[in-house]
Amino acid sequence: MSPLLSASGERIILDGYWVDESAGVRLDYWIQTEGNCLWAAGQRNATPFEQAFVREDVQLLRGTIQSDFTVDGEIVLLGPTLAGNEPANWAPARFLIEPGDDGQLTLREDRERGVPGPRCPEPTYDCLKPLVLIRESGE
Repeated sequence: MSPLLSASGERIILDGYWVDESAGVRLDYWIQTEGNCLWAAGQRNATPFEQAFVREDVQLLRGTIQSDFTVDGEIVLLGPTLAGNEPANWAPARFLIEPGDDGQLTLREDRERGVPGPRCPEPTYDCLKPLVLIRESGE
C-alpha cells in the first residue's frame, strides 16, 4: 500500500501519542504502525478522586490501514465493564482517519453511541462511547 497523503501532499504518520477527552476523563493512547499494520494501546488517566466515579479501563486495537483513510480491525476492552468482570472479547472496529485543515489528525471510531453492536451489548447501561482520538501536538 502507498503511504496516506494529506491534501497538501505530506505523508500522514499515525505513530505516536493520542488522547481522547470527549467523556470528561482523559484516555491516553499509543499507536505504532508498520507498513499497513496498526497496533494501539490505551488507558484512562483518571485522578484518584475521579477513580471513585469513573471506571478504569485499558483497550487494545489491532488493525489494517486502508487506502480510503480507514483502519479496519478489532478492539478489546481489558478493564472492568459496568456489567461485571466478563472475559475480554475482541470486537470488530472501524476507524476513520480525518486530517484537519490545520494539520491535526483525528481517529474516529465509526459507530454511534447507543446503537447495539459488539462494542455496545446493552445500550441502556453498558455502552462504550465511540473513541475520538486526537493526535497530540509535538509528536
